[in-house]
Amino acid sequence: MYIIFIMATVILQNIPDELKNSFKATCAQKGTTMKAEFIRFMKESVGQEVLKKALEKKKRRKP
Repeated sequence: MYIIFIMATVILQNIPDELKNSFKATCAQKGTTMKAEFIRFMKESVGQEVLKKALEKKKRRKP
């Protein structure tokens, strides 16, 4: 049996140079990478969305 893990690739296009450079500098100041910060942002966004859905579901259950 084989287990294959496939990692996704995200390509962002048309990002303004000033924004990209500022993000890169901010990451460097934090001692992290752009990749790590983008993954953190995605996890945080998904977590907030999951929490929001859970709260909405809880509100619908109340009589």
